[in-house]
Amino acid sequence: MAAIYAVMNRKGGVGKTTTAVTLAHGLALRLRKETGTGYVLIVDLDPQGHVAKALGVKHNGQLADVLLDPKQDIREAVVPTHREGLFVLPSSDRLADAKIDLLSRHLAEVIDYRRRRRRRVTLDEILSTRLAPANEAFDYIIVDCPPSLDMLEDAVYRYADAAIVPVKPDYLGTAGTVQHTTDILEAQTDGFDIRIEVIVPTFFRSREVLANQMYGELRDMFGKQKVADPIPQAAVLEQAPATRQQTIFEYAPGHPAARAYGKLVNRIYGNGR
Repeated sequence: MAAIYAVMNRKGGVGKTTTAVTLAHGLALRLRKETGTGYVLIVDLDPQGHVAKALGVKHNGQLADVLLDPKQDIREAVVPTHREGLFVLPSSDRLADAKIDLLSRHLAEVIDYRRRRRRRVTLDEILSTRLAPANEAFDYIIVDCPPSLDMLEDAVYRYADAAIVPVKPDYLGTAGTVQHTTDILEAQTDGFDIRIEVIVPTFFRSREVLANQMYGELRDMFGKQKVADPIPQAAVLEQAPATRQQTIFEYAPGHPAARAYGKLVNRIYGNGR
């Protein structure tokens, strides 16, 4: 069964998609190096569809079809990335319309259930149900979450094994991360199994006093073992997808940012095997 990680933070601009794409590619590379096989899937829950754009993948926003149609075969919706072992379940602005449709169907099913007592698939089960066939086909599933999950928040909490939380180590970013992780802990109390796997400081400027102070506060709040080595702020992280639709491991594998992400890959690989 796949190890499923949700890359999530309610604050935007913290490097969620970069982290999700880089981590997924790194895991695919590591699997192939260590075992000669293995598969990784990125599920893009953001209607902007940035995962496919970053990797240069052409698609039709297939995630919307998978969520709306129980008969849609997820194997036909998953798209290869031309990188060995790495696949994407892509999103588009069609997902926004799909979520409205799902909510309407949910309300209709609630009414039908009350009248006829029929079993219904609840909204918090939608990902676990529709994406279930992927769990046996892939070694890792990385879910790239938008800042606002709205109606899919509980669905992500139910589907994912653990949360990876990128955070920009400034005052507002740190405060927002505390609130977000508190929400995850409350979800655990409500019966969801999701745990906080790791906090990932991003856009880190090692020479700035405030960045180091916030990094220290994160380690104090969550514990040194829960906070990953910082990902340095680097133009190459933006240049790689923008100019060549590549990850940092392809574009500049010797760069300090690539080494930092490599440590995160090793950490997740060690926990998921």
